[in-house]
Amino acid sequence: AWIWEHKNKGFQTTGKPIVVLGSFWQPLIELMKQMDTDCDRCIYVAQSPQEAVNYLRRFFGATKD
Repeated sequence: AWIWEHKNKGFQTTGKPIVVLGSFWQPLIELMKQMDTDCDRCIYVAQSPQEAVNYLRRFFGATKD
């Protein structure tokens, strides 16, 4: 939550994504979107650890397993 808040306020500008795992985070994301519709621009919700790894590999340009 701290990292997300800093990214939303522009304090964290590294461009790195925030990856969360599973639907546990969806209610919080939806609640935050009620206050700021653009707040989820840096959030990726992965449904499995492997999906998170694959996303990060694509994001950072890694192709090896």
